[in-house]
Amino acid sequence: MAEPAVDEGRSRERTAGSRRERRWIIVLLVTAIFQAGLLAGGAFVWWRQAHRVGPGVGLARAVMLTADARGREAFRASMAEGRRQSRPQVRDVREARAALGRALVDSNASVATVQEALARLRGAEVALRERLEPELAQALVALGPEGRRELAGALVPANRRAGPPQTKIPGP
Repeated sequence: MAEPAVDEGRSRERTAGSRRERRWIIVLLVTAIFQAGLLAGGAFVWWRQAHRVGPGVGLARAVMLTADARGREAFRASMAEGRRQSRPQVRDVREARAALGRALVDSNASVATVQEALARLRGAEVALRERLEPELAQALVALGPEGRRELAGALVPANRRAGPPQTKIPGP
C-alpha cells in the first residue's frame, strides 16, 4: 500500500509542474505576440513617414516625393551645388552660433555682448538664406504644375485647407 502513495505523490508533482510549464508557455506566447505587434506597428509607422507628403514634411523631402525622376535629379544637383557654394556662409553661421554660446556661458557677459552675438548670428543666417533661396525657387519652378500643386498642398496644414475653423455652439 505504500507504493501507490508514492506514485500518487509523483503524479501530483508532474501535474503541478506541467501547470507551471503551461502558464509559462502561455505567458511567453502572449509576450511574443505583443512584441510581434510592436514590430509590425513600428514598421508601419516608419513606412508611412517615409512615404508621407503633407504638413510637417520638410520642403526638400516634399520636393523629392512629388517630383518625377528628372526633377529629383535636377533638385539634388541644384541643392548639392548650392551647398558647395554656400560653405563660407555656413561656416559664418556656425562661428556666430559658437560666439553666441560663448557669450551665454560667460559669467561676465553683458546684455550688449549677447545682443551683438545675436545680431551677428542673425546676419549670418540671413546671408545664407539669401544665398540659397534663389536656387531653391528655380528648382521649385522646374517641378512643373502637378509637382507644384502637390507641394503647395503639403505646405498648407490640413486644418487650414477647409477654411476658417468651425466652432460648436454650446447647447442649453
